[in-house]
Amino acid sequence: MVVTCLLVTGQLSWGQLAGLGDINNDGVIDIGDLAQVGAQWGTGGVPGISADLDGNGLVSVGDLAIFGREFTIPVGTPIPPLHAPIPHTFTIVHVGNFLDWTISPVLPTGDGSENLRTTTLSLVNRTGNINNNPTAYDFKASGFGGITGPLHQHHSTTLGIDSPLNNTQYSTSIDSHLREQLPAGGYVFDPGLMAPQEDYNNAPSAEASNAPSPFDTFGDTDFGTFLTGTASQHQSIDNVWNMARIVVPNNGLVSVHGQAANGVGGEDAVVNFTFMVNRANINGDTAVDIGDLALVGAQWGTNGLGHPLNWSAD
Repeated sequence: MVVTCLLVTGQLSWGQLAGLGDINNDGVIDIGDLAQVGAQWGTGGVPGISADLDGNGLVSVGDLAIFGREFTIPVGTPIPPLHAPIPHTFTIVHVGNFLDWTISPVLPTGDGSENLRTTTLSLVNRTGNINNNPTAYDFKASGFGGITGPLHQHHSTTLGIDSPLNNTQYSTSIDSHLREQLPAGGYVFDPGLMAPQEDYNNAPSAEASNAPSPFDTFGDTDFGTFLTGTASQHQSIDNVWNMARIVVPNNGLVSVHGQAANGVGGEDAVVNFTFMVNRANINGDTAVDIGDLALVGAQWGTNGLGHPLNWSAD
């Protein structure tokens, strides 16, 4: 079964850049302009109402990032400040040009029936330039595969509640979902080709529901194969964006295929990488091996927290 969630969330924020995101020229940067971004995605834009906001000849994730930062009430109001760097303990699983893809320390989760492990996939700006703070990602609109692997899912067929986002009673520690972090400004999803989507019932799970009562009575657990969506966040943007909670069996291999952009519309390179979810896989590759042992030795006697590939998961 494939599930699609249609959503636009969050408080509207004050705009920036003198209303560049007002694509349909109605004096307000709103859902009507977002619809134009979606309608023109993958094209060079439409004369007079072009969504090619960065002027590179293609409507894509960079334009979505600019729109997201401007999602506003009236146009031409001051740009909200970007946040200063915040602490982040992580393992780098892919190095980008200005945005790195990281995972948090891997931890056990659930009742043990499926030997599940959980980690948070994040985008991190480590350049020191706040203009590079992560603002939009594309896992879907351009045909990317998004997050794939043996993803554990938690939902309710009886109640008709699905959880591709962190917004239901079933978006718990045993559920794979987007929007793990809830920023102050909010998120913008186009209710069409960008909408968050997941599948489930690919394989059964023996895990018990850990939803709050009485929702646990109606909870279903199983495994899916993908988690996709294309989104921008807006208002105050941090240097770290905790994008998704990933829950898989121990040693599960997870692949990520997509693209991200910064707050001024700069697009990082398309990524397509795979990593293993295991507490001993310190360097974030696809195996627990001599490379991880070397990192244990290098960090021996420390708490590991000052190292970008930290061995402090216990």
